[in-house]
Amino acid sequence: MSSGYGAHGTRGRCNPFWLAFDNCLSKIQDVKDCEFLRDNYIECLHHRKEFARLHALNDARQAEAERVAAGGKPNPALTEAEWKKLAKKQQEDQMNDPKLKELLEKYK
Repeated sequence: MSSGYGAHGTRGRCNPFWLAFDNCLSKIQDVKDCEFLRDNYIECLHHRKEFARLHALNDARQAEAERVAAGGKPNPALTEAEWKKLAKKQQEDQMNDPKLKELLEKYK
């Protein structure tokens, strides 16, 4: 929540994103300069990009399973462990985005 308190009385998970976005808005004239921070705050709240990636992974997994069920050879690169590893890497890449880190530091 933008108040800084989460559902359990502690700091909310999206509060740092909100503070960065709020500070950016207070220091600039053009709202478009803060669009990246706004998008990250909205993503933190709703996880739309994350869910889209997961749906894409699940669709690919289902297509692979259907291909194997139809008599095709399984692709060894698409094991369950690889899917989990890929999903985890994508999530880490998003959180380690240097542009995001720079903006969060700048508007702390």
